[in-house]
Amino acid sequence: MRTLSVDGGVLAYDVDGAGSPVVFVHGTGTHRLTFGPVIESLPDGQAFVTYDRRGFGASRGALARHLAQHADDLAALVRVLASGPATVVAQSGGAVVALQLAATRPELVRQLVLAEPVLHMARVPSASALRALAAMQARRFLQRKSAAAVVGFYRWSSWRRDGTNAYDLCPEEWQRVAEEHADAVFRELRQMLVPFPSARTIGRIACPVTLVIGDIGQPVFHRTTRLTARLLPHANTVSVADSGHLIAMDQPAAFAAVVADLL
Repeated sequence: MRTLSVDGGVLAYDVDGAGSPVVFVHGTGTHRLTFGPVIESLPDGQAFVTYDRRGFGASRGALARHLAQHADDLAALVRVLASGPATVVAQSGGAVVALQLAATRPELVRQLVLAEPVLHMARVPSASALRALAAMQARRFLQRKSAAAVVGFYRWSSWRRDGTNAYDLCPEEWQRVAEEHADAVFRELRQMLVPFPSARTIGRIACPVTLVIGDIGQPVFHRTTRLTARLLPHANTVSVADSGHLIAMDQPAAFAAVVADLL
């Protein structure tokens, strides 16, 4: 594990291989370890970088003041890794961070691969999402059970139509790490209530964009992905079979195949 000092924090990151950088950005509540099976399925020839966003995993320091700070951190990481642009592969909340980076620092991004970006979710709500958020807040504030609150959110967000969820099938170490950063999750979910980046900001993105959607996950994430596609008409959309929202965890080999075809 390597570290990088950023404004008010320290990011933990790993680099596998050598070559042009491919940087993986995890979603709200997950961490860099969850991309391990994806990287194992990718061919050699690139430098695959995984990192823990501030507040998550092994990263340390103050929690992000706003989502743009995560994009600033990602920019700092890309600059350390290479003199040229990177392919950025991001999932869920991490995809929102990647969109901000591509819009505001286009010289750092070669292309985007975004798995079900949770973009402007307040514009396309669902009854299921509203119930899940209400249950999370009830457990957190009324029952004072932060761990149970965040686990309930993980199970809801990673639910699949076959009745299973990716969280319960994760290794215990992954679950432990995910549960330890509940405060960062609560803060990030509040921050996502504000539409960010703006539609105008997203419209600046000119690099190639591939959107990846799981076919059996929560419908609200299909809505946010379709919204992203409308804001980025040049984006290509790819569906991964038998996957819920956390595609990199549900179907790592299939997700790796999508990424490998684009490299």
